[in-house]
Amino acid sequence: MKVNRTLQKLINKAVQNSFNDSGVKSEVVKKYITAFKKLNLSESIQALTLYSRGLKRILEEHTLFIESAGEMTKQQLDGVKSLFSKNYKLYTINSQFNPSLLGGLKVKIGDSIFDYSIKGKIKQVKEVIAG
Repeated sequence: MKVNRTLQKLINKAVQNSFNDSGVKSEVVKKYITAFKKLNLSESIQALTLYSRGLKRILEEHTLFIESAGEMTKQQLDGVKSLFSKNYKLYTINSQFNPSLLGGLKVKIGDSIFDYSIKGKIKQVKEVIAG
């Protein structure tokens, strides 16, 4: 299904306008969704699909995913967030407990992955010895 260029440009602007420094502007999102529903059926489906994909992409780029070997306190999570907030605009934090890391944590922001786990360090040493 080919996307109309004008519609694509409109969607891109809508996605950009749906965010501010603190995150999603929910009232703006509601207005865009209402407007996209008023298009003819095929354009409406395309617009809503592209808009939701764009919103998801931006949210993933600004979400801090923390995978830790142990449960983390709110203070620890806030500490990690403050470290990464210096270089990234972050809207939300998601954390997950993963005992297979053996210790430490892994952090993901968008496409960037930072591995500070013991399992990751062992893997690096193993690659150096093998290579």
